Amino acid sequence: MKLLFTTIAAVVLVGCGESQPPEPPTAKAPD
Repeated sequence: MKLLFTTIAAVVLVGCGESQPPEPPTAKAPD
């Protein structure tokens, strides 16, 4: 079960990294 959770987490992280550039300045909320 732990392996499944880890795999899902890895896929989600990779998916987010692929779909968005790292730290887009326009996506950050203004202070």
